Amino acid sequence: MSQKQKVAVNRRIINKIDRQNNEQKRILTNDFENMELTPQELASFINEGNPFCAQHQGSRKKEHFLCSGVLSVDIDHGLTLDDAMQDQFVQQYASIVYTTPSHTPDKHRFRIVFQLDRTIIDPQEMRHAYVGVIRKFGGDGSCSDACRLFYGSKGCNPIVLGNILPSVELDQLIAIGSDVRVSDSSGDSDGTAKYAPTGNRSRASLENNLTVRLAKGGSAKLDSLNARTPIHCPVHSPDFNASAMVVVNEHGKRGVYCSKCACTYWHDEVRQSQHAPYDFNRVANAVRQLAHDEFPYHHDDLYNIDDDENLIPPTEEEIADWQRTLAARSNIVMYDKFMPKRPLAPGVTFVRSRKGSGKSTQLKNICDQCKAEGLSVLLIGHRQTLLRGMSNDLDLVPYLYEEGGKQRNNSPANRYAICADSMWKLLKPHLHTYDVVIIDEAEQVFGHITSASTLKENRSHCFQLLCAYLADAKSIILCDADLDSVSVETIMQIVDGDVPYRFYLNDYRPEAKQYDFYADEKHLVANMNAVIGNGGRHYVATNSQRKATHLYESIKNDHPEKKVILVTSLETSDPVTQRFIDNIRTEILNYDVVIASPTLGTGIDITFENDAQEIDTVFGFFVSRVNTHFDMDQQLSRVRNPKAVKVWVTPERFNFETDPDAIEAELILCRNLNDMIRGWTKDRLPILDQAFLKVYTQVIGRDRASKNALRRNFVQLREQNGWRTNLVERSVSESKMGAALLKEAKAKVDANYSDAVCHAQPLGEEEYRALDEIKKTKPLTRSDDHSMRHYELASFYRCPVDPALIKLDNNKKFRDCIRLAEVYFAPLSETIDRSRRFDDDSALAPDANQLPLKRELLRELLASAGLADDAHAIRCDVSFTQANLTKFIAAWQRNAGEIETLFKLSARGDLNGKAVSSLSAILGLIGLKKKMSANYKVGEKQRVREYQVDSESLELVKDIIQRRAVCTK
Repeated sequence: MSQKQKVAVNRRIINKIDRQNNEQKRILTNDFENMELTPQELASFINEGNPFCAQHQGSRKKEHFLCSGVLSVDIDHGLTLDDAMQDQFVQQYASIVYTTPSHTPDKHRFRIVFQLDRTIIDPQEMRHAYVGVIRKFGGDGSCSDACRLFYGSKGCNPIVLGNILPSVELDQLIAIGSDVRVSDSSGDSDGTAKYAPTGNRSRASLENNLTVRLAKGGSAKLDSLNARTPIHCPVHSPDFNASAMVVVNEHGKRGVYCSKCACTYWHDEVRQSQHAPYDFNRVANAVRQLAHDEFPYHHDDLYNIDDDENLIPPTEEEIADWQRTLAARSNIVMYDKFMPKRPLAPGVTFVRSRKGSGKSTQLKNICDQCKAEGLSVLLIGHRQTLLRGMSNDLDLVPYLYEEGGKQRNNSPANRYAICADSMWKLLKPHLHTYDVVIIDEAEQVFGHITSASTLKENRSHCFQLLCAYLADAKSIILCDADLDSVSVETIMQIVDGDVPYRFYLNDYRPEAKQYDFYADEKHLVANMNAVIGNGGRHYVATNSQRKATHLYESIKNDHPEKKVILVTSLETSDPVTQRFIDNIRTEILNYDVVIASPTLGTGIDITFENDAQEIDTVFGFFVSRVNTHFDMDQQLSRVRNPKAVKVWVTPERFNFETDPDAIEAELILCRNLNDMIRGWTKDRLPILDQAFLKVYTQVIGRDRASKNALRRNFVQLREQNGWRTNLVERSVSESKMGAALLKEAKAKVDANYSDAVCHAQPLGEEEYRALDEIKKTKPLTRSDDHSMRHYELASFYRCPVDPALIKLDNNKKFRDCIRLAEVYFAPLSETIDRSRRFDDDSALAPDANQLPLKRELLRELLASAGLADDAHAIRCDVSFTQANLTKFIAAWQRNAGEIETLFKLSARGDLNGKAVSSLSAILGLIGLKKKMSANYKVGEKQRVREYQVDSESLELVKDIIQRRAVCTK
């Protein structure tokens, strides 16, 4: 006898309802019956046209979810019915397959129903199961509600396979659905830029002894394949274009990286290693062990004991022998508050010592020694503020200086300091050679030169220059409070293996201090405003430029009498801000509050004579997916001896892939390192610069591991550095107060921005392009940034800039609507010519070959609703209702795959009932709106709402297109 499944069925509905019929909507919401059915019984209900969903109590809402013994997915594109019936997963585990009323031989529309071996009783698990099965089959993306209903299909004659989905396979789907697929670098985004998802270590695992399909044809056991072998993804279906690649971790275990899934899949034992914390101190731990192996003695071991247990002093020969052993060590562990003086040595010197332990003093001594011995010195950094200060301290020539309010470059000198991303334009190895290369904040410099967006096409050039100078130097000195695997891997890739090295590890820990660690961000905002109101000097650090601006406005609103300075990349070119940075130890005493982004993250040391506590409180606000916990700790530690420290760090967690081989596969398949391509394999895969690749994967792996558990990693680092964590639990009242303060501040920021852009200094085309070039190498002032935004708006819309235009523009989104409207209304050739001059960042720029497809698809959809004629003219006199959009619904269903591909619009699960909303989305693509033209009742209960295209929105779009066309001619 067939096993029964828990499900709810509505016997009063056949196929889909009329959304204008309130009684039918009421029945669809309230009249489901919880049942236990065999597959044959459920198929019979489906064949009668009855909808089904999860069991629930009361009306059909996600909050009323009880349980479900079935899992279903809509297939509207990609997979054909024949493909599905041949799919091994469907053959093994599907219970029912049935076509929907909109299914045609040309456009396949069907559903796959799985009967579950175990009943799902948790709504979150149900949602993850839906997302998982959607990701597996590329189904309808809207099917993620725990009480999502699936309509029946009268007379469809469902195919009853009668299989049961085992619990282990259900767990796999839930794991796939629970994967968070986002970028690891978009935490401070304003929403205008698009970020591709970062490679994620999936919670789903590969089965043992897995056979995979090869891209070149045939199949093989995964464990028999080499790294980089192109294969079809074994997880999602269908994978027609072989979007996956074999990866092999450091233990020789095989896995699969799929570029479409943006995930790495491993066998279960490897996947479980995600729970093992990333070791951020593995090099330091190795150095401690090596130091012990080289010299496993204490000073008391020099003495011997006679038969009467009297100490016998060591002989001069024994002392000399020990001194030679000490001098010959390569790994030295010390416990000094301030590092002892060390002379310059040949080879590579690694220095890992906490902040404030005298590393800068050591570098000063070494630079003085180089000057005395006539040795040339090159200091490489990654921030202008860092380089300026260190150049002064070390008596070096900085690559950048100010003259007449403009930044200029000093030519390379015998003692020179330069930012890594400016090496390409100033340093020439055949002309400029250096005996000694110093890299301070080495982990961040190597991270910057491999992955910073500011380098763009110059990254390869800068990395090759770095290799050249490190390989040729007589002495290399690398310093960092958190120096570890990135610096070591870089040296291993660049410097010959026989070059001598020394690693100085200073394990001194100061007396433990306490800091307050807040569970809730808004609670800390309220506390910060209260503390500032009580007087004193305060320093606010954040890794978010947007948050820095909001906090600044909040403090100014709440305490207008306070003297507050905001220091982000947009202010660094301002003379007042620059004076503050250059003289921070004295200037900071002139302010009540300083708010700083990572611009003051490194290279700035805010200390006072006699270790005086001149800063009352250091506050920290840190969001996810911006930088690492090391960077955050650096920001907080700029003020060396504050009276109090209060911090909030986001609790968000991720599962970004950290395995180097998997990251390499991601780079190869996703073409993220096109500037480092050195050739192509016989499989037409790119060959990347291997030295760069090894360093890059170390950098990315470390950064992702940090961002995966930012809060936990931050606490551990703080405690490692001698801090005690005092957890401050959330206060409901304080949190509400902080939320109100932030809301008010955000509104004020938006209003100020709009006003500043409206009244910005106008630019000409040449001035705009000059600023655009400057922006590639250094931050602009806020006034220049506002002028650029003003120019972009004025040059695009061809009209004066005012608050209404800024609101209409909606962070560039409306510009893309106009560009697509130009495609729709104008001949294609004219549209392309007109849209290219200033629109390189347009969403249309990379897919110009798809413009004809977009144009015709829009016309078909609008014509099916009666809103467009053959000449592409829009009709504003035609009314549409939910009831008369049947042709539009059919057109959407026929083209669902193309609509999602071209316009990124998924078909709604309730398309038949919400066709007006779907049509509004199509109109919105070209900047048009609907308006209600009639609202009346038919009978006692049924209400009808009629709509038309808003003629004002059409006139606005046409007016903008006309202005742009006239100005372009």
